[in-house]
Parts: sequence; structure tokens; C-alpha cells
Amino acid sequence: MNELSPIGKAHADCSPSSSAMWLECPASVTKARGRVRKATVYTREGTAAHQLAEIALRTGKIGAISSVLIDGEAVPVTEEMLDAVDTYTGVIRDAGKYGDLKIEQRVSVDVGGGEPLWGTSDAYVVVPFVGHVDVFDLKYGSGVSVGADSSQLRIYGLGVLEAVEPFHEITSVGLNIVQPRQSDPVRQFVLKADELKAWKRDTLVPAIRRVETGDTTETAGEHCRWCVRSGECQAFMDLALQKAQIAFGAVPPPITSLSNDELASILDHATLIADWVVKVRAEASDRLDHGQTVPGWKLVPKRAQRRWIPDKIQDVLNTISASGVPLSKVTRIETITTVEKILKRLRVGVSLDPFTVKESSGTTLVSEKDGREGVDNSAQSVFVEFHT
Repeated sequence: MNELSPIGKAHADCSPSSSAMWLECPASVTKARGRVRKATVYTREGTAAHQLAEIALRTGKIGAISSVLIDGEAVPVTEEMLDAVDTYTGVIRDAGKYGDLKIEQRVSVDVGGGEPLWGTSDAYVVVPFVGHVDVFDLKYGSGVSVGADSSQLRIYGLGVLEAVEPFHEITSVGLNIVQPRQSDPVRQFVLKADELKAWKRDTLVPAIRRVETGDTTETAGEHCRWCVRSGECQAFMDLALQKAQIAFGAVPPPITSLSNDELASILDHATLIADWVVKVRAEASDRLDHGQTVPGWKLVPKRAQRRWIPDKIQDVLNTISASGVPLSKVTRIETITTVEKILKRLRVGVSLDPFTVKESSGTTLVSEKDGREGVDNSAQSVFVEFHT
């Protein structure tokens, strides 16, 4: 088993990845300098996927890597991770055919003063003959769909502009999110270079000035879910309590008695309330873990779960087969995408299309801010469909 060692990368206090916070709330930097968000299993998986993607783009060889060491912990390289990395690298390689591809490049934005603004762009492509650059960002997470027109990608776009404009005339910038584990894995937002520079002047620089001058104003909002100070921030606590009171009143009403407008109002507030409760539970767990007492609550071991020993899988199959039980009774075929990626890595030119069908598993509830087209379940649309 081959294990990949970590690649060390520093971050500026005002980093592109945390810009959704400090653009709104200067205290997320001025009251938190030197503090780092605790790593989670999800952040470690994301970091591992990024490192695999970089190696895949540089060498094309990641098949022998079984785990990646992140923060001293070995993160397993699963078929799902390899599949995601393959999707991302395929997008980047295709884009690189039309211009000059750069991967994992440090870019900085000149905002004047003494507060540095820089970060590492996952990839970008300069297409000089049309005056265009495409900036790409890999998001491994599957829970929240990330929009392409984010402040993080805008900052990367500005950094790329400042790096290439001395050599090329750039008129447009494409901001691209590649989130392989979402149903729409590639999302793009294109804007004029002048529009991006105007955003820098009107939004980015004023926010940097607030941080640079030591502004400690706390401004709560959806961005608080990622802040290291959310557990101690009075503004976040006040907003969460306010939204809870608006949503539920003194006593939560029966759910079936709520009107559609009331349901919408509660859903609008639910994310921030839930984030605050998560922070409360995390704080209580941390105090208990350090020997303090939280009345009525305790820590207990998580339920132990058995897992296969990786090197013993073939022995398991041999044992079952020898017992007379058909392997088809205890094994299943992986997902279509996973099987296709395995065949591709093994250079087996077999098409699975004749054996597949594409079906939706149903619907899922999202905010109207989500870019996907909504399902029309109105009585009129159902009537039209029935009589068509």
C-alpha cells in the first residue's frame, strides 16, 4: 500500500477561501488571527482529493496510491474519490487543449496597504487569441452545491488577471466550479474583465481596508457556519435566537397546521438555526472532552462497526465460494460511473450504455437560489401531462 505524504500550503488571513466571511464580517479576521478551523473528516477528504488531482494532472499516475496523509491521519483513497478526481482532471485537460494551462499556482491581488491577499488557484487556462482566461476550482464536497459566481473564484480571477495582463490583453474571465459529486458537476459564470475590476474597487478593497484598520465589527449571516469564532460570537448567537423566535414563536406549532408561507419562512431561517445548534453541541462535546461537566449530558463511545481487512478481501470471496454459496448472493456491481472509471484505468474499451437506463430517483427540496430548474407539480401541469 502506497501512502502519499502531505503537501504543505500556507494561507493568508484574508484568504480567498474564507472571503465569504471577511467580506461581510471583519471580526472573522481581526478577532481570529492565528486561529485555524478544526479539521474534519470532510475537510481532510477534500484536501486529499486536491492532492490526488494535482498529482494526476502532473504525472497521470495515482492508481497505486491507497491513502493520503492529512494532519497526521491517513485518508483512504476510495473509488469514489478516484472517480471524482478523474472527472475534474478530464475537465481541466479538455480546457487545456485551447490555451496555456497552469495548475496549483499561487496568485495574489494588489489591494494596497499591508493586508496581503493571495491564494493558490487549483487551475487556470489562458486563451490569448480570444482574450479570455478560465479559472477552475475543485470542490469535493457533496452536501452543498457551490455556485460559480463566488467571491473566492472572483479573487482567483483577479489574481490570474494581474499575473497574465502584462503579457496578454484579457477581456473576459470564466469562473468554473467542478464539483464531481453533484448532479451538475461543472458550473460556469463568465464576466467581463472590467466588471471584475469594478467589483475589486467597489467591494473587495473596502472590505480589506476594514480588516487592515482593525475593525472588530461582528456581522452575522449564512457565512458564520464556517467561522472559527461562531461559538463565541454574540452577533451570531443573537441572530440565531432571533430567527428561532421568528420561525417558531414561544412554542413550535404543529407542522401540518402551517401555511405554505409559514413553511417557507421557517425553511429560510432553518439553516442558520441548525448551524448554531451544531456549534452548541460541538462546544459541549469539547468541554466534556476536557473534563468539564455539562448538566444532563455525557460522552459515550460511538458504536463500533466491523469492516473488511483490505488485504483479506480475496480470502473472503474464496471462503464463501468454497462453502457452496454463489458469489452473486453476497456481492453487487458498483455504480455505473465507478465501473466505467475502473475500466478506463485498466484501458478496457467496453461500452456499458446498452445495459443502462437514466432515471431520476425523485425530487429534493432546495432554495430557489439553487440554479437547477424546478419541477412543476401544479395541478395545471399534471392535467396537461395526463391528457397529452
